[in-house]
Amino acid sequence: MHRPPNKKAMRYRLTALYIITPILILLVSALLMLHILGYRFNLNDREITQGGLLQLDSRPAGATVTVDSKKIDGRTPNRTDLSSGLHTVMMQLDGYRPWQKTVNIDPGRILWLNYARLFPKELQVAELNEFPLTAASLAARNGKVIAVMPRPDQARITLLKIQGDTVKPTELDLPEDLYADKAKSSFQMVAWSEDGRYILMKHRYTNGSEWLSIDTEAIDQSVNATNIAGQAISQVDFMAKNPRQLYVLANQSVRIIDTRSMTISAPIINGVSEFSQSSQGILAYTSVRDAKTNQRTVGYYTKGAAKPYPIRTVYDDGSKVLRIRIGEYVRKQYIALQYGSTVEVNLVALGTSDSTQALTQSSLVTIAVPDTTSTVSFSPANRFVLMVHQGGFMTYDLELGALASTPLRGLDKTYQLDWLDGAMLWSDRGGEIVTYEFDGNNIQEITPVATGQAVVLSNNQKSLYGFRQVDGVLRLVQVSLIAS
Repeated sequence: MHRPPNKKAMRYRLTALYIITPILILLVSALLMLHILGYRFNLNDREITQGGLLQLDSRPAGATVTVDSKKIDGRTPNRTDLSSGLHTVMMQLDGYRPWQKTVNIDPGRILWLNYARLFPKELQVAELNEFPLTAASLAARNGKVIAVMPRPDQARITLLKIQGDTVKPTELDLPEDLYADKAKSSFQMVAWSEDGRYILMKHRYTNGSEWLSIDTEAIDQSVNATNIAGQAISQVDFMAKNPRQLYVLANQSVRIIDTRSMTISAPIINGVSEFSQSSQGILAYTSVRDAKTNQRTVGYYTKGAAKPYPIRTVYDDGSKVLRIRIGEYVRKQYIALQYGSTVEVNLVALGTSDSTQALTQSSLVTIAVPDTTSTVSFSPANRFVLMVHQGGFMTYDLELGALASTPLRGLDKTYQLDWLDGAMLWSDRGGEIVTYEFDGNNIQEITPVATGQAVVLSNNQKSLYGFRQVDGVLRLVQVSLIAS
């Protein structure tokens, strides 16, 4: 016999359903959020603790990973949850040297170890092109070409174009009407443009010197910047994102040269002793010392502004180093300011340099540096502030807020130190390519080289190129970074 449903009981069930379901949803959501934030139940201590996430990758990929001697599932790229605190991470791949680092996991945060570069246990080195011992070389940052001048007194460049794992040489002769005093000349390559097409070259001759912008893809379109300026130039730089325009320092004034229209602007900053440029095209400058007031200033200039913006003024006899550099990392702006034996790193918000608003900045760290510190700069991706001194280097990591100091191997007082990629540096100190991670870990000895010559990582990340003295000549050498 069919009985009609009890309406009162149905109301109770529906009410319970409407109350319990949202509670369950909120509870599950809260548990998921706690899991995402790194909270785990520790069976040993019977407590809920908060850990962090470790994201892993390697070049080449496919490495196994152990954390605190325990192998984790999968191969790079991968990730794993870890308790907060110090952990030792090791990556291993057949045929390659192991990679290891001790890292600190902060509660509720993600730590990226995506920069590990694995080097073959047995490095294969091949000798390629031959040049006289007088040759000078300069590598483009894009890893696609190396420029070589076989003789400093000849206006000839050999371009070594790196295509995959092969090198194709191309000879270029500078136009004879480009430069002065052809009888007594000395040419020096100074810098590549960001796109790897143009080379800044300084030409010295009997009565002076001049600056040339060499177009390696259309050599006849090369220009003499000094002729355009109509006066001596002490410093030149390609404008960021637009290598057809140059920032030049002439008679203590910064101007802009347009190599297309062959024109020079009015001064955009006056009384300048030196300048640098951020990757975003913001100029940072140091003023000359005023002999009456003993005043020097550091500041910045944004393109198109009516005037520069002074950031700091000091009063001294001019004997202390004063320089400023600007970087942008994860959409935040930073300045690194060296004065004497200290470097300040500040977080800033730079408006247009002719803005009337006060500059907002907050101090991140003040670093004591050796008196021999010769350069302060930002890394290619601006994550690190690099400070180079006579015996090594220091880095400040903007992401982790960590300072590291690394001594360099070898005894040479003169050496090169530059970035191999976004997290690794190389040096030729002691006549050998040695690589260092930004914090001095995982040091790798690569191959003997002639100091002062170019070193570059190929665009496909599979080869490293440098120059070695062999039987009275310089030879380009290729080091394979892929295990055979």
